[in-house]
Amino acid sequence: MCGRFSLGVETDRLVAEFGLSELAAEHRPRFNIAPTQPVAAVVAGPNGPRLGMLRWGLIPAGSDAPPRAPLINARSETVDRRPSFASSFRHRRCWILADGFYEWRRESDGSRSPCHIRLPDGRPFALAGLWDRWQSEDGPVLTCAILTTRPAAAIAHIHDRMPVLLTPETRAAWLDRSAEPSALRRLLEPWDGPLRIERVSTRVNSVVNDDPGCLTPAQGPAEAPAETSGS
Repeated sequence: MCGRFSLGVETDRLVAEFGLSELAAEHRPRFNIAPTQPVAAVVAGPNGPRLGMLRWGLIPAGSDAPPRAPLINARSETVDRRPSFASSFRHRRCWILADGFYEWRRESDGSRSPCHIRLPDGRPFALAGLWDRWQSEDGPVLTCAILTTRPAAAIAHIHDRMPVLLTPETRAAWLDRSAEPSALRRLLEPWDGPLRIERVSTRVNSVVNDDPGCLTPAQGPAEAPAETSGS
């Protein structure tokens, strides 16, 4: 699954990296993004990719009330068949912007260590996402979920799922409103490029902490960051 991630870059870098044509909202650097919080997301606009903010935890449009447990992730293997996600998969796809995500590795003593996983060069990337519009008593609420898939071989020892990372070549196809479901499913594969994995401070365990200190290398026995070359 993907339950926490980071996006510690300024808006102007996102504009340059993703070729954004319109900004519906400003983004501020984040280091510990958690479920139910606003996330920087990109949808297909009339003039190109459009950046806005969505609440993380999808609420299907036809719901009477928000789900008891926020729908933060959608499994890529079943997303087109799950009633909560099927309509969004066909009609409302987005990029969720990140520059790293966290997973907790189980240690030999039973404890769990947070690990930050990112691209080796630190570039921000796009996660495959879905969005929906739910009508509350106070007005429309725009929400989203992140697609997950099998883990890349390099991080399978940490967790049995990972978010779907879109490449620069597949990002446009994910937002293409005319794309066929079969073509979209082919985009939902584990990442096969290099990744950098680093054990970080337990500050990230608390959602109250949202600052660069969350990325501080973990204290304790020396452990060099692992950099993988993909599959």
